[in-house]
Amino acid sequence: MVLNWQKKERLVEPYSKLAFIYDDVMSHVNYETWANYVSRIIEKWNPGARNLIDIACGTGSFLNQCRRYSYNLSGFDFSFDSIRMARKKGLELPFWVGDVRKFALKKTVDVIVCLYDSINYIMSLEQICEVFSSVYQALNSNGLFIFDICTERNSIKYFDNFFDENSGIGYNYTRHSSYDKTNKIHKNLFTINFHNSDEIYIEDHRQRIYYISELLDSIDKTEFEFISAFDDFSFSKASEKSIRVHFVLKKE
Repeated sequence: MVLNWQKKERLVEPYSKLAFIYDDVMSHVNYETWANYVSRIIEKWNPGARNLIDIACGTGSFLNQCRRYSYNLSGFDFSFDSIRMARKKGLELPFWVGDVRKFALKKTVDVIVCLYDSINYIMSLEQICEVFSSVYQALNSNGLFIFDICTERNSIKYFDNFFDENSGIGYNYTRHSSYDKTNKIHKNLFTINFHNSDEIYIEDHRQRIYYISELLDSIDKTEFEFISAFDDFSFSKASEKSIRVHFVLKKE
């Protein structure tokens, strides 16, 4: 093991190193609950759906929980290393590297999801409109787009100057979270130390915080039918006081 004081720090791309410990870092997340909630939305607004693609699938944990349902599943992610970890799970699902802003599918699908505040990584409303356009083209008629955001309330209440640290077999990490209210940027700074490496890796994750009204204005410019924006895993109407908001759009 290389001692910490002997190591040099190196800034790397988000998820290039975090991907290898991501499942441990996110062990508190109940992906079964996520899968159940999404399946309830599908049963309500597109009960005949057969194909589902996760366009920010990370290491595939959500899709793994979706295997209990009767969907044909696939997923892609911008992070090559996350996709590599997803493939290592042996789920026997199609995984590939792709960009949510600009993608095309060989065959259209019934449901597209973009979950766990992945949309917040899109840094402008113009780019979110690109996501909407790509998703719309990739959906069948009556297809659903389900995505969520974390809100400003979440950033201020739980993650403004938040610090945590943890360790696992062969690694330890720290995370410092902060929120720039002026620019509406949520920042997570990960410092990752693999015990067998001679470097300490720094990942600077930045997410844009959007108001619900901003996204509704962008949705209005699309051909999507807006179903609703739901408060945190419910079917109640969301507000700016919500911690997480799930949007459901339908291709007419």
